[in-house]
Amino acid sequence: MLFKSKRALYTMLAVLLLMLGAMTVYGLLYFLNQPLKQVKIYSANPVVSQQAVENVLKPLTHTKLLKLNLAKIQSQLQTLPGVGKVVLARIYPHTLQVRLDSPAVLGLFNGNVLLEDGSIVPPRKDLDTSSLLNISASDHDLPKVLGDLPHFRAILHSGGLKLKGISYTDWGLYQLQLSDGVHLILGRAHQSYRLALFTKIYPDLKAEHKTPINRVDMRYKTGLALA
Repeated sequence: MLFKSKRALYTMLAVLLLMLGAMTVYGLLYFLNQPLKQVKIYSANPVVSQQAVENVLKPLTHTKLLKLNLAKIQSQLQTLPGVGKVVLARIYPHTLQVRLDSPAVLGLFNGNVLLEDGSIVPPRKDLDTSSLLNISASDHDLPKVLGDLPHFRAILHSGGLKLKGISYTDWGLYQLQLSDGVHLILGRAHQSYRLALFTKIYPDLKAEHKTPINRVDMRYKTGLALA
């Protein structure tokens, strides 16, 4: 009688365990097979808007999160202008997390965003470009400007000055716009020497002039011109 009772007990426990396991598996499958309902986008990308990303992902709405082809989505997002690294993650039960990275921004080139990898793309409509370096040059002369830019910045930095804009004309004339509003003309030759000289004498020039200095022309052999 005791044996039969234990056997019945073990059988009942086994049935309960099977039922519990089946319910767990069913619940897990139900949890994992929820459709995509939400997309969280994390991006500091200066050229790709959230709307552009959402347009890529919109056809995937209501697709089961587990069945999303993340590699394909990543490839599609990387075709957007200025997108570098893309990291995707499923956040169960129904959220896709998107992280976008992009090459560093060098500045604004003739109104478009110039990225570190050399690509030139339109800026986002809501992008604040006030802090970006303005670069004006022809496509042909851009490599020269980018080559001279670090040297010019280093000279200005030694004098506590910051570059706001740089212009290189078709006839080889360099003009710089400083962050304090000064328009500096370096001319076609000896630009590094002239810039270093300006950096050295600029504090005295400001001290001597009560009104703000708007323009400094360094092209003169015997001096400079102020405006």
